[in-house]
Amino acid sequence: MRLAPQRRAQFVADSVGAEQSAHRYDATVVLRRDDIGVVIRGFRTHGRSVAELIEELLPECYRAEVGHTAEMRSPPGAELLLRGTLSRLNAALLARGAADTLFRGLAASLCAIAIEGDEAVIAHVGDCRAFVLTPDDDLYLCTQDHTLAQDYEDMGRAAPLLPNGQRNIDSKGITTSVIGAESIRRTDIAIEQVHDRSVFLLCTPRLNDVTTQDELRAAAILARVSPSEASAQLRHLALSRQGTYDESSWVIVSA
Repeated sequence: MRLAPQRRAQFVADSVGAEQSAHRYDATVVLRRDDIGVVIRGFRTHGRSVAELIEELLPECYRAEVGHTAEMRSPPGAELLLRGTLSRLNAALLARGAADTLFRGLAASLCAIAIEGDEAVIAHVGDCRAFVLTPDDDLYLCTQDHTLAQDYEDMGRAAPLLPNGQRNIDSKGITTSVIGAESIRRTDIAIEQVHDRSVFLLCTPRLNDVTTQDELRAAAILARVSPSEASAQLRHLALSRQGTYDESSWVIVSA
């Protein structure tokens, strides 16, 4: 089911770094028939990879949500479909953990985009990020991290001091809303206009950490001409800068 008759967006997804470890932290899912792309940063428990599990479960959850809403008098838009899909995914992870202790406690950050007509609907939970390239070549972040550090910043407070008197810089890595919890504490939705020159970049935090804003902007501009070349540029940057066991994943969407 396509959400609406519309332009055909191009999706390119990639991940780097997983080759060095037995299980992946990161993953991507692209449902091209439905113009949906997702990036996932998983937290591993007992050596099992939640990213790989979400790759398996997410398409099933989306199809189940589409089937559930098919009989509605007024078909739901992309926002309700994404919210429903994430709710089903959360329940599926909890059910898997209840049935098998090796899957208990699995959780992930996730960012998803659905192109619906002249709008891009972006849903995110955790600290995966989405950038938008405007027709004027400005690149801006349209998501806000769900982290303890961001909570302190929103309150206008600095992170607390550790017993040794140093500032707790690790608060940036403490995620306050995840897929896989008893309930999703927070799901943010952003609605962005889609223009002929629009590009969207979804990524896991590590890619953002090892690149500059100008480098991400240059890749997004290149994606207007060739999303695959833009992805190759990001792959080169990530491999040349991140640690041996680090992982980065991204989805590029060129309208």
